[in-house]
Amino acid sequence: MRLVFVLWTFGLASCSSMPGTAPLSLFKSQAKPEFRELTAQLDAKKQIYSAQLAAKSSDSDLTRTGQAVAEAELALTDAQNAALDARLIGVLHDCNQVLSHLGAKAERQETSSFWLSMSGLVAGSVLAPAATASNAIAHRAFISAASGWAGATNLAAQTLRNTGLAGDATATVRNTIVSSLNAAIAQATDTTKSFDERFAGIQKAHAACVSFAVTVPGAVPAN
Repeated sequence: MRLVFVLWTFGLASCSSMPGTAPLSLFKSQAKPEFRELTAQLDAKKQIYSAQLAAKSSDSDLTRTGQAVAEAELALTDAQNAALDARLIGVLHDCNQVLSHLGAKAERQETSSFWLSMSGLVAGSVLAPAATASNAIAHRAFISAASGWAGATNLAAQTLRNTGLAGDATATVRNTIVSSLNAAIAQATDTTKSFDERFAGIQKAHAACVSFAVTVPGAVPAN
């Protein structure tokens, strides 16, 4: 019996000294430090992510604050809006007179050019042939005058157009003013711009109606 007890005790001692047969307490002592290190790493990453999220939230708040400040700066007072409206109405009134004058002038010029061409057409294609067929010898002076008038009016109409005195040249000037005026009014009525920028748009509109270029062949265009 004693022999069995001794052998059993010896066997336990041998198992405890064999590699890979460490007691459970040894495993626990090795696992705790590793778990603590892993937990510490996770906590550190968590703090980093929290700091990044806080920074992004702060940047977003600053952006919204900056936008609010910019909108507040662009907001105009009642006095500024009244000043812009009064100035714009005055400029549009003056520009309307200029545009109306150019429109009427273009219509008069084009009407005169049209009837000049029509008179030559009638004289050369209707009156002169009719006089020739009636009595060429008796109406030879009228036939010559009608034929000459037909050729002269054709040349005159072409000369008016080439020198910029016909209605199309004046209409081109008017259309150029309208194009510049529309761009300036768009700036003057843009509520996202400041008072100075909108007032500058009104001044551009006034300049477009006053210092416009006249379309004449040979004239050097303004830069």
